Parts: sequence; C-alpha cells; structure tokens
Amino acid sequence: MKAYSTLASAYDALMNHVDYGLWLDVIRQHVAHGATVLDLACGTGTLTALLEKEGYDVIGVDISAEMLMQAREKCSENALFLQQSMTKLNLYGTVNACVCSLDGLNYLLCDKDFAAAVGKVRLFLEAGGIFLFDLKKPKALEAMNQNCFVSKSSNSYCIWESTHADDIFIHEVTLFNKRGTMWEKSAERHKQKAFEKDFVVETLLAAGFDKIGIFEQNQFQDRDFFIAEIF
Repeated sequence: MKAYSTLASAYDALMNHVDYGLWLDVIRQHVAHGATVLDLACGTGTLTALLEKEGYDVIGVDISAEMLMQAREKCSENALFLQQSMTKLNLYGTVNACVCSLDGLNYLLCDKDFAAAVGKVRLFLEAGGIFLFDLKKPKALEAMNQNCFVSKSSNSYCIWESTHADDIFIHEVTLFNKRGTMWEKSAERHKQKAFEKDFVVETLLAAGFDKIGIFEQNQFQDRDFFIAEIF
C-alpha cells in the first residue's frame, strides 16, 4: 500500500510529540508577516494551519490525497491545497517562501528527482524568496537500519521496521487502529534516501539560489536545516 494512506488518519496522534512551533519560529525569523508561503509535502497540514493563523497566505502541496483531507479540515477556505508530486510542482503563481519540514525531501529517491524538485521550487519563488527545509542526516537514517521502532496513541499502534538496500532506506510500517472493541491492521511501505550536504548545496546553487545556509536545532538533532535564498 502507498505511503501515508491508512496512516493519515492516525498521523497526528502518533506525531503529537513534534514541536511544530519550533518550525514556525524559524519561519517567522526569515519570512515577512503576510507573505505567501508554500508548505511543500505538507502532510496533515499542522504547520500549514499554524502559518495561516500567524497571518501568512498558505498553499499546501502533498502527493497523498488522504493526508490532504486531514489538512483541509484544519485551515480556512482561503488556504489552497494541491495534490502534486514535488518533482512536478505546478502553482498558479509565485510565492514568497517555500518550507518543507520533517524530512519530506528525503522521500525523493534519486539525485535527479531531488534536483527536479529544487528546480521547481526555484521556478515558483519570487525575487527575494527563501526556501527553508530540513533533511534527515545520513547517519540518522543509517542508525535505523535493522531496527524496529514503535509509536502509539490511545487508539493506534504503529511499528516501523527499517532496512537498507543500496542507498535507499525502506521502512515497513504496520498500523493497528482501534475500531470499537476491535483492532484493524494495515501496512504501508515508506522509502527514503539520504543526501550529503555537499550535494544539496551544489544542487541548490545549480538551480539558481544565491546563498545557502545550514544549521542545526537542538530538538531535531537527527536533521540538518537548510536556508536557500534568492537575491
């Protein structure tokens, strides 16, 4: 089953430990109030909703229809949501900023697709625009190899079993959702790729970004944060 289909309904409860406010603080520091912000790989739209409440005009893009259904319920009718692949991004106009949080870009499984997605973001950014994103560090993905992780909420249990094949990290996800007195089982397969910092910087520069910064956050030590700017 495709990634983030049955998992969509339980995603927020399973991810309630994530500090989206930290991401919002980063965006506030770099993106002017009232700007138009693209939330790329927006998932269930938690960050999208926070951005809208903060006064930004928001567009959410995700490949999963199921995740977008959850996102739509969190935002006003003014928010625009599009079901699209990151490599085939096609907006109705330009945006002032693009954000991609929680290793969304790690779901691109080859260098060519990463370059294509970055190129699309650059195409739809206005002059003076900014691209903020995080990537899971290669060592963090490698540490998941042959390991099993469990997350749970009051009505869901989720088991992640991770393996490594060539340069692709495969996560077999088994989800148990409580339905009345019964538990319903479903399964998904997620695939991610690790990208080295040098490759990411080179790709951003090749796409036409003028300045790239890299930093870390104490609460997300398994990720690198990137800021790519257009002058």
